[in-house]
Amino acid sequence: MQSDPSGNYSGWQATVIGANNTAGKSYLKNEYNKDDVGEPTVEEALKMAVKTLNKTMDAVGTTADKFELFYFKYNEDDEKCSAHTLTTAETKNVLDAVEAESAAAGDS
Repeated sequence: MQSDPSGNYSGWQATVIGANNTAGKSYLKNEYNKDDVGEPTVEEALKMAVKTLNKTMDAVGTTADKFELFYFKYNEDDEKCSAHTLTTAETKNVLDAVEAESAAAGDS
């Protein structure tokens, strides 16, 4: 959800803000449809976030020290949200998984 100063709000299944947001929104529009694939796992969502960032960033290489990944997760058992900032090692694992998927798909 996003609200603007007028009080209007909008909601999305997935969106991008910031520089090159048009490219990111276009990528997400083509790659993500919750109705087709269901709710993504945290791992799938993190990989999609990295793929979207790769499409919108001006940087040539992606290394774990250039990313800070963070997520909120709702636990239905205790009805609470928890927040987690990935460590450098966890971020590297996500980047490696995205790179492996790209290589397997022939996108490298």
